[in-house]
Amino acid sequence: MPPYGVLVAITVLSACLDDLDAFRFVGFSTCPSTYGPFAGPSFVVRQLDQWWNSQRLTASMERGNCFVAVQADDTILGVTEVGEYDGDLVMWKLHVLPRSQRTGVGQLLLDAVKRLAAERGRPLVTEYIAGNTRAGDFYRSQGFEEISTTTDLLDSVWLRHQPREPSPSDFQTDPAPARSSH
Repeated sequence: MPPYGVLVAITVLSACLDDLDAFRFVGFSTCPSTYGPFAGPSFVVRQLDQWWNSQRLTASMERGNCFVAVQADDTILGVTEVGEYDGDLVMWKLHVLPRSQRTGVGQLLLDAVKRLAAERGRPLVTEYIAGNTRAGDFYRSQGFEEISTTTDLLDSVWLRHQPREPSPSDFQTDPAPARSSH
């Protein structure tokens, strides 16, 4: 047995509407500790109200833009949401439950989104709030390069990852198979 526990199989799937509550739970579990220390509680509440509400996420799930990392017992450990903007594929969210952070769940989600961008032949763009240095370090370690900084409520750093040419092994499995309703 490994010294830190048993490795559990995790799969990245397209989210279905049955995942809505668990998807939102991830956001409500991660946003306060991720953004609260440098952005404050008002920012966190606005983020959750605007970007994690049921109506908005339902529409995104129906468009096929939400993905979940699930373990064998159907527990959702992390989520991501993508969309199109100015010809790029944008990853709007990448959140992993605190107990599953630094276990490779975020990496699996990001890899699935990178494959999606490569399949579409498009760059992958994302952003993070400038105070979230952990996110910035993670994205840079994954080959993202800074392209701009914007100032709204807080400074946002925008990054781009150029897709590499896909290899045949990239298409041996669907990067995010459809998740059937429970």
